[in-house]
Amino acid sequence: MLLSRLWETMLALKLGDAEAPAAADPGLTDRRIRRAEAYMLEHLSEDIGVDDMARAAGISRSQLGRIFRAQMNCGPAQRLRAHRIETARRLLADGAMSVKEVSRAAGFRWVHHFIRSYRQARGCTPASERLGWRT
Repeated sequence: MLLSRLWETMLALKLGDAEAPAAADPGLTDRRIRRAEAYMLEHLSEDIGVDDMARAAGISRSQLGRIFRAQMNCGPAQRLRAHRIETARRLLADGAMSVKEVSRAAGFRWVHHFIRSYRQARGCTPASERLGWRT
């Protein structure tokens, strides 16, 4: 818990208020989705899952998945990963943290999983994007 708070503090300091992960989209009409989104963003650097988001929204895991797919065209896990990748992209652009530090701050437990997810989402590795070598 202390380590996750430290990462959140480092993340806020690195990104600054203007570039911090966006708050839950106010355009979302379903309060359950807004609660799940807010929980995601608040606990981004922690090891959270769909069950945690569903609990925060006050609904079952399967219901959360149905609502997300109906309103957001993706599942809650995909949405969480997208938030984490975007946070990592911002931290990489800053250049002050190593790839390993960025992966932890963005909520990835293992660096190799972060690199694979980043490449899948962005089309390049985190290190190559930092250097401007996008393929």
